Amino acid sequence: MKYKGRNDWIFGDMWGLVVDGVFHGIHIKWSKTGEETPLGHVTSKDLLHFTACDDILYPLPESEYPMDCLMKFTGCCMTAKNGLHYIYYTMRTSNADEKIALAVSKDMKTFELYDKNPVLEVDENIFFTTGPHVDCRDMLIVYHEKEDVYYGYFAAMADMGYGSPSGVIGVAKSSDLVTWRDQKIAYAAPFMGTVEVPDVFEIDGKWYLIMLTGNNYGAKGISEDEDVTYFTAYAVADSPEGPFVHTDDKIFIGGNSNSAGVCRTVIFDGKRYLHYVDRGREGQSISLPKEICVVDGKLRPCYAQITQKLRTGKMMRKFDESSFKKLSSSHAWMTASGEAKVCEGKLIFDSYRNSYQKYRIENEKYASIEMECILSADCTECGFMFEAYSEKETERPQETSFLSLNFDREKVIMYQNALMFDPCAKRSVTLEKNKEYHVRAIVMEGIFEIYIDDILVLQGAIETAEHIVPGIVVGNGNCEIKELKIYELEK
Repeated sequence: MKYKGRNDWIFGDMWGLVVDGVFHGIHIKWSKTGEETPLGHVTSKDLLHFTACDDILYPLPESEYPMDCLMKFTGCCMTAKNGLHYIYYTMRTSNADEKIALAVSKDMKTFELYDKNPVLEVDENIFFTTGPHVDCRDMLIVYHEKEDVYYGYFAAMADMGYGSPSGVIGVAKSSDLVTWRDQKIAYAAPFMGTVEVPDVFEIDGKWYLIMLTGNNYGAKGISEDEDVTYFTAYAVADSPEGPFVHTDDKIFIGGNSNSAGVCRTVIFDGKRYLHYVDRGREGQSISLPKEICVVDGKLRPCYAQITQKLRTGKMMRKFDESSFKKLSSSHAWMTASGEAKVCEGKLIFDSYRNSYQKYRIENEKYASIEMECILSADCTECGFMFEAYSEKETERPQETSFLSLNFDREKVIMYQNALMFDPCAKRSVTLEKNKEYHVRAIVMEGIFEIYIDDILVLQGAIETAEHIVPGIVVGNGNCEIKELKIYELEK
């Protein structure tokens, strides 16, 4: 189901727009052989299923297009008042100097380059324009109806007094989407490094900026969570011009090198949705959509109800003691460390002191799975178990992953080793014992997503093989689960 492209290239940054109820996604295609590639084009009527269209905007010969001879980098799309669709992209020279260019389409099928490209290059009086290359990429355009003006945001570098240039998000204005003026710095990174792929939108009078960064961008000091190394940060402003500044909570989506990549949003059926690049065990792909919400004053990616369209109809929601098989907690001896009980519609799982117990849900397997429940705990940790089986090996899982809500450490952790509890991803969250939480997990095609009270808190890559057998795990105490539901999802 998840759109990954072909085996000879890797799915990259995607941006797009909605035309007549159809989402058009333009995306980078990273060649596995290193050759220059065109941009990909996909369409979707529901933000869940994607159809590949013909490639667009092929690399150009350097002899004729010296400023636009490499593969196009990230941009954005905008339907102009004249009804034409404007596709912006990052044009690059052989030295990787960057400028913003424009292609125009009447039907989102054929695209013609604007004959006066580039439409935007950075102002050398504000931004850094010398060095190994010039940064001016990842254009994102917002129409501000009150002012009847377009704001264009782009990733650049500037001298912010750190001793060498550092990452900024620039902004410029336009009345016609072609001529851009009044460049300024809308956001300056509070670290020595870079940020890129901005998206900007307004919610309830506040303007929000999201952007990709992480330890590999030089942003190690910005994260309040040492376990979050690759992330999308956000900043807030009272005006579309900025300045955008971070609140105490900076991380919008966080994880590690297997976590979510480039984020971009789109208005679809009246709601703002987010897609990012999934980095799963089965390759990079378009993520499931997320709703953008402000929860308790914080910008959050949330579970999208439209995701439920992926449910096949197969589900499990009735359980008794015979539904759960206790699995050994030791590789050397068949040790069992707890019991599972059903009491007045509640599922109660426990494990002995300093021990843990896992419970497989018998006779259930899924190609892709969504689990949810209301959970409260008086234990060190508890959560869901996912055993990944191949069609050839039905007795022993290829890998067993545990979703753990660790109440003592206040972390959400995904473990990928059934007996050793090796973490593959983790993130700090606020957790209280004996408090009810709505916990949801989606596991499909090499990726996992974890939600608490419908807020996405962790995502990344795990083994899913051909089918998944679910279960429950609890350590050093007991947990109470209500309204446990398991759904099969399309694959």
